[in-house]
Amino acid sequence: MNSQAAFDFMRPAFAVNEPTKFRIDLTDKLYGPYCEICVMQNDDRTWAKKIGYQISYMGMGGPFYGAYITAEAALESAVEYFRQSFQRTLDNPCSVQSDKDRVHLRRFLAWLDEVSE
Repeated sequence: MNSQAAFDFMRPAFAVNEPTKFRIDLTDKLYGPYCEICVMQNDDRTWAKKIGYQISYMGMGGPFYGAYITAEAALESAVEYFRQSFQRTLDNPCSVQSDKDRVHLRRFLAWLDEVSE
């Protein structure tokens, strides 16, 4: 599986036969906060995405899904999903996030800007 380290971003070519993984880990802890996007080609030559993250008590992950025309379209869709979700969490004044969680969300948003360039 192709992988990228945090904030050292040079986008790899999308592989046809295995997932291309984009991941940022914000700490060196084994189960620390992370954000991950994977893109993989479907059998019908469309592209699917898989997204996952863990911040404090918030987290999600799941299987590959979607049928995007290009790998770039799948990646852009995943980036946009995270951007909207994380920004909505930051903008919510009633959010129960700690200051540290908000710092992590801001760093994830900065990373998404790098991924989408």
